[in-house]
Amino acid sequence: MALKDVLNKFVNWLSAPELERPTAAITTWIASFSAVSASDALGHPAIWRAINIISADVAKVPIALYRRETDGSRVAENTRPEARLLRERAAPGVSGYSLRRTLTAHALLVGNGFAMITRDPRGQPVALTVLDPTVTSINEEAPLSWRTTIKEQTIIISDSDMVHLSGLCWDGLNGESPLVLLREAIRLELGVQRFAAAFFEKGYALSGFLKSPRALSVDEVRRLREEFRQRHSSAGNAHDIGVLTGGLEFQPSVAEPQKTQLVESRDAGLRAIANMFGLPPHKLGDPTRTSYASIEAENADYLQTTLDPWLVAWEQEASLKLIPERERDRYYFEHNRNAVVRTQLGERVTSYAKLIEIGVLSPNEVRERENLDKRERGDSYYVPANWLES
Repeated sequence: MALKDVLNKFVNWLSAPELERPTAAITTWIASFSAVSASDALGHPAIWRAINIISADVAKVPIALYRRETDGSRVAENTRPEARLLRERAAPGVSGYSLRRTLTAHALLVGNGFAMITRDPRGQPVALTVLDPTVTSINEEAPLSWRTTIKEQTIIISDSDMVHLSGLCWDGLNGESPLVLLREAIRLELGVQRFAAAFFEKGYALSGFLKSPRALSVDEVRRLREEFRQRHSSAGNAHDIGVLTGGLEFQPSVAEPQKTQLVESRDAGLRAIANMFGLPPHKLGDPTRTSYASIEAENADYLQTTLDPWLVAWEQEASLKLIPERERDRYYFEHNRNAVVRTQLGERVTSYAKLIEIGVLSPNEVRERENLDKRERGDSYYVPANWLES
């Protein structure tokens, strides 16, 4: 956070009436300064990849708008404006995929993702504009509204005109920022990365002591230090041959990578970051698990415990904010989760066949689960002959 922004926030807070400075707001304001910046966190390759993977996997799952029929069936209504926003173009230059991926990435990184809904005179949504989550917060001066800054202008947006995707919440409204809650864990991994970069950038010979058998003058110390640094600094000079004269001895102070457990620390960091985001470690390049059986099981668990909660959050928020209230009992958004588990088609076919054989599902119910249209005479249930009464 720039010093200018810090001072502006502090001045605005001081200028507010005493009753408008709740303890929670003060705590949040103070906590914002101890957070790891988003750019620093994304500078770690594992964090970058974790957010990239989850946000892309969530956004690529097809989402559709359905209408419930009186007979219990459903019909896709993907030509309606609210469906087109999420499936085709959310705003000029922003696709539905980019919108969902960006808001999911914001929620993963800072706890909240926001998009402002623009409506036509009839109240139909016509655009979803991505907002900067770091300058968007609950408006405490009015109920169910948000305050944001666009081009240095403060704007108040009603909650009904805001698509809000949040992570873990304490109050049910504002998602908690991992950059604040997990700042020490993130700083640890950033510290390991900086140490590794500095270690290989400076090489082995730079960090250490030159021992002289006699006392040296200030000028001699400065000259020796400068010559030694120029000769042996940087990774390019790490393995160069040095020559010491006049009884000088070099005593290194940098430990070898094996002794500092640098490699082990970086591998442990991958697993820690994978744990933060609910990812199987192999997706971040952890080499300790290479068994096909374990990877297959971890991928299945990833779909259920990591992706599905975000899919549910998108479905409920889109249904609540984009569908008119008078139509919410008939229309709803839903993802095609079968698109995520295409590799398990054989298992699904076997299961469907058994459920049809024992009369649990009809062919049309199976087709509905696979997002296929109904077929004629597909609503009848098969009853095994040995189950019929004689």
